[in-house]
Amino acid sequence: MVQTPRDVDAYIAAAPKELQDKLVELRTVIREAAPTAMERISYSIPFYDYKGRLAYFRLAKTHIGRARVFIHVKKRIDRQLVCKL
Repeated sequence: MVQTPRDVDAYIAAAPKELQDKLVELRTVIREAAPTAMERISYSIPFYDYKGRLAYFRLAKTHIGRARVFIHVKKRIDRQLVCKL
């Protein structure tokens, strides 16, 4: 990604087509696990804010990374997703 995306929709739209479904799936799981979290862009990647930074995710060359995911969100992501390229 060359420019900082304005929102998560733009971030996903800029990803390779074959990976967009996985990013949408990850986004959905985070939103279901933390429905009141605010979705934002920070450091050019999506993050979710609920009384502080709840979760980040980003597309890397060999995987979709997630960072600082609180335990109830992490358990749900781990159960529903396996993101390997």
